Amino acid sequence: MTTTYELSEAGVRAALADLGSTERQVAATLRELGLKGERSRAGTCPIANYLYDAFPAAQLVAVSGEAVYAALPGSKLELTTPQPCRDFVTGFDVGAYPDLVAAGGEGRG
Repeated sequence: MTTTYELSEAGVRAALADLGSTERQVAATLRELGLKGERSRAGTCPIANYLYDAFPAAQLVAVSGEAVYAALPGSKLELTTPQPCRDFVTGFDVGAYPDLVAAGGEGRG
């Protein structure tokens, strides 16, 4: 089960930091949580699915190698993707971590 966080920029930053300090730690955390996603799909990648779980009230989440976008009640955020998450997204999108790809192309694992 994913921890829920305060609905704020600080909460999103904390949630992303809690994934880990390296690409491999990010993958391991997502794996441990049972979260999967689609390659090259910012709104349904494993990290986006993690953020949807961490912020149940989120209206939209998208994660790219450059930025994290989140539409939360009362605010819209755009943050630079932290390096460990950026490295994970880059690797995932080019074929790494096949065990984190959702079966049947579904966004949620």
